[in-house]
Amino acid sequence: MTPERHRQIRHLYEAAVERDPQQRAAFLDAACRGDDDLRQHVVQLVTAHDRTDGFLQVPAIDVVDQADAWMPRMEGRHIGAYTVLRELGRGGMGAVYLAARSDGTFQKRAAIKLVRPHLDAAAVLRRFQREREILAALDHPNIARLLDAGRTDEGTPYFVMEYVDGRPIDVWCNEGSLNVTRRLALYDSVCTAVQHAHAHRVVHLDLKPANILVTADGTVKLLDFGIAKMLRPEGEATVRGESATLLNLMTPEYASPEQVQGAHLGTASDVYSLGVVLYELLTGHRPYRMRTRMQHEVARVICEEEPTRPSTVVMQSDESTLANEAGSTALTPEAVSAVREGDPIALRKRLEGDLDSIVLKALRKDPAARYHSVQAFSDDLRRHLDNRPVGARHGTRRYHLERFVRRHRGPLLLGTLVFTTLAVGWVTTVWQERLALGNARRDLVLPQLALFTYALGVMALAAVFVTRATSRRVAGAFVGGAAFVLTGAAAVRIASALGWWQPAAPDVSLRRAIGLVLVDAWCYAAILALISWRVGRRFGWRGQAAFTVVMSFWGPMRDYIGASANHLIAIRPGVLPFLGWAAAWCCAIVAMQAAMRVVAGAATADPLASSAERLSLSWFGSTSK
Repeated sequence: MTPERHRQIRHLYEAAVERDPQQRAAFLDAACRGDDDLRQHVVQLVTAHDRTDGFLQVPAIDVVDQADAWMPRMEGRHIGAYTVLRELGRGGMGAVYLAARSDGTFQKRAAIKLVRPHLDAAAVLRRFQREREILAALDHPNIARLLDAGRTDEGTPYFVMEYVDGRPIDVWCNEGSLNVTRRLALYDSVCTAVQHAHAHRVVHLDLKPANILVTADGTVKLLDFGIAKMLRPEGEATVRGESATLLNLMTPEYASPEQVQGAHLGTASDVYSLGVVLYELLTGHRPYRMRTRMQHEVARVICEEEPTRPSTVVMQSDESTLANEAGSTALTPEAVSAVREGDPIALRKRLEGDLDSIVLKALRKDPAARYHSVQAFSDDLRRHLDNRPVGARHGTRRYHLERFVRRHRGPLLLGTLVFTTLAVGWVTTVWQERLALGNARRDLVLPQLALFTYALGVMALAAVFVTRATSRRVAGAFVGGAAFVLTGAAAVRIASALGWWQPAAPDVSLRRAIGLVLVDAWCYAAILALISWRVGRRFGWRGQAAFTVVMSFWGPMRDYIGASANHLIAIRPGVLPFLGWAAAWCCAIVAMQAAMRVVAGAATADPLASSAERLSLSWFGSTSK
């Protein structure tokens, strides 16, 4: 049991035995809500106290280190409109307590921070007053708000803050097994809060996971501005004489080189600390290995040693840093990746390149070589998430091309699929329809159509996989293809009746191949339907309208080229037949899109299939996501 836990149990026990037995249960319910283990310990001590009936004048739990005697027990006391429930923690300047509003106005929980008496009382009170002023000036959804302030009956200064019931950001991410992308999205809220403080000329100087809590609903809250400093207009912190005092209050593992050296501090110091926090979030490791916390050793490590690349450190085992802390396990590649990307190799590849460069730029020794602001740091992370070139890398043309391809992967795939479909369709049509006339070449029509049907079937399966269509969307595409075929067949009959289409070789019969012809048209139309869906999903109704117009003119051109090559069908030349056939294509495509919408719904709100669904052989029996 830690000293803090021991002290928490002792204070609650003392507060409970001072109350009437009928009031103890309600008091412990309020003070220990959400912490059943704490309540159980206190109840056991209270029960033992009642059984002894005062025989033990001083309970065993009251054996306390003299170092803890600087702050009197506060549980059960009234401070302003609040009643203290239990201690939450204590630090260099004071203690923080959980309290509940007790004036009957409304029910609310809050955190009360009381100043700690110190040998240098003036300096402590000055920092405490500055923290109150800083919190009063900062109004941001990701920063714990100041609710009230004042002095106790004994004259001890205090202030009341928003109570944040959350977990440290690193613990919250690991418990939820967040991957790298989700961790970066959450981390963006941290950067936003720190940037808000910098905009009000406040540097935090103690950024670490313990001061960045995440609530159950995923809201980030930045805490503890106890050693924060106000900046001059040019961006440097004031009161250099306090640097020596800050060395005793900072957390060495997250301190910047200028902090451990006692130099002037600015926003670059927070950028460095944020880099350390991000390094730990992404890798599970800290950038440096400190053998001791002696000041000269801390300064030497932070100022002289270079951190290992994140993509490299995740492949290493480490039992000397985080692994030795309470509740943690040995840091192995498997343990680190299990709560991130699931596999060490996948995690290493995810961190290579952009994230390596971004994190190491934030951790540079020279403040001028880091990001000039937290906003610039956050912007680079957003560029990475958006597959845009990041400023931390001096990218080559190949790097910029790769980012462009990743950023526009969907449109490029669609464009490639459209071009390939049209090109292959045109080439195979010309090749298949170059059959000679007469009975000798009539026997080649059936095998050529069979080959063409096979090619279109493969292309249809490829279109299903590439477009990431769900089972419902695939069904809608084939229903739309059937509507296209029926509309096209009606259009052929009308064109024949008008004399626009006439057989050029009456001796060549395609009756035996009519089934393959229909299957060809059906597969081809299903491919067009899937392409139309992705275009509509990406660009809305304007994209679908443009697709319809393009295909309405491409279709007749394809038919004219095929007819001139195979000499099986004669199409009357002229503007009117061409426009009439274009109108027929337009009607067929509109019918295809309408039928697919009836079956599968609107394109814009349609989800994409997962990889498992795309690889499944039972498309029509799977569940859409």
